[in-house]
Amino acid sequence: MPSNPDFYVTPPWFEIEITDLSSSPAGDEPPAYILSLGMSTTNKVKVEGRVVPKRLFTSLCAFVKGFLVGEEESAAGIAGDVIASFLVWGDLRDFFKELVKGILPGQKADWVVFGFATLGLATTLYPPADPFVAIAKVVVKVCRRLGAVGKRLAEILVRQGTSAVQRALNGDLSMMNALKEFLEKVVGRPPIQDQIERIKRLASLVKSHKSFACGDWLKIGKDITADQLQRLQKTVAELVGAKVIDRSLEGLLTECLSKLGKEVKEEIADLADNVRKEVMKGMARALGKGVAPEWMATALNRTDIFSANYTRRHFLEDLSKVADVEGIDRLFSPTTMRGSSPGLASSYVHHAEGALFELQAAAQYVDDGKSILKLREKIRGDDEVDIILTDGTFVEVQLEDVSSNYKDMNRGRVKVTTAKLARATKVEFVFSEKSKISNDWI
Repeated sequence: MPSNPDFYVTPPWFEIEITDLSSSPAGDEPPAYILSLGMSTTNKVKVEGRVVPKRLFTSLCAFVKGFLVGEEESAAGIAGDVIASFLVWGDLRDFFKELVKGILPGQKADWVVFGFATLGLATTLYPPADPFVAIAKVVVKVCRRLGAVGKRLAEILVRQGTSAVQRALNGDLSMMNALKEFLEKVVGRPPIQDQIERIKRLASLVKSHKSFACGDWLKIGKDITADQLQRLQKTVAELVGAKVIDRSLEGLLTECLSKLGKEVKEEIADLADNVRKEVMKGMARALGKGVAPEWMATALNRTDIFSANYTRRHFLEDLSKVADVEGIDRLFSPTTMRGSSPGLASSYVHHAEGALFELQAAAQYVDDGKSILKLREKIRGDDEVDIILTDGTFVEVQLEDVSSNYKDMNRGRVKVTTAKLARATKVEFVFSEKSKISNDWI
């Protein structure tokens, strides 16, 4: 055998059996036969200077079977099925195959496939629908193989696709274009195996709730890039797959994401994977504690309450630390975030800034290893403390300058007295660095 190390081949390649070295004429290549498609590294040689991957032959067979029959499970078979779907042949094949199944006793037709085949044939009458159908067929073909996970997505897609074609026939291309743009983003045009993984994620996301059917994911993806949408989708799917959040929280989270502005979605999508997962997990947990999706979206969409020192990212990271605390919903209430007098700009900003500062202070206590029992608890009448620690400490958080405000000083004293009557072991006051506190207050 040759001593050249490049002569030998490592898996996955064809195994070649050298059957009779002694009978070969001098200078001739020994007869070689395909032994198996195994992964052993023994007896592998390079034939005529080139070795063809074994996957080429197995994939070719799967591709042809998928093209002709549409029942192959491998990626190559799905690719053949998808290519056939781009042609009238694929639609005719699926149309008549499922129709016959529906007629014959003992057979069960896949009416989703039948419906989409009909839709595909209909586009020959309305060619502008073809770009959407060409992409949507990829999704439906993959969904056929995902069982219950993909069935809902396929049904929704057929229903929406049919509505889009009907509107297009009447001259309204808006729904057609929206679906086409979304599917291009969420599926894209990478290798078929990557497309399958992306479709699996999307199918998983819409399995148990109506986020796709009611257009949440369409809204999420309409003004951001395909990569950014993929990151958001992947993170939500990973949180659900790891059972970090349940289906109800998943629905609330996607609803919240759909209400965010372009800048906010881009900022969250562009975070590092581990940071994005943590902040989105915190968002979901806060939603589970009663924060309405529109409340959180209102807070995140605002640009007037964040600064270079306390950015939206800081807010999201702090939220992830205290999202499970009782009272987090009161911190996000419309009264808190919008101000008691929305017509007054100063009041509008002040109330929201105060809520952010209270959240920041609460997160700092967590960083210091302390446990928080509640946020924003009314003690008596209008008297309210901002944070209650599990060790009995009451925390008052102040953003404004109270050095010359006698009313606030008096209310502060009342709160201290009330807190002590409520068996507080300690009362702490936290002020913003920009506050000017008089000695009398201290």
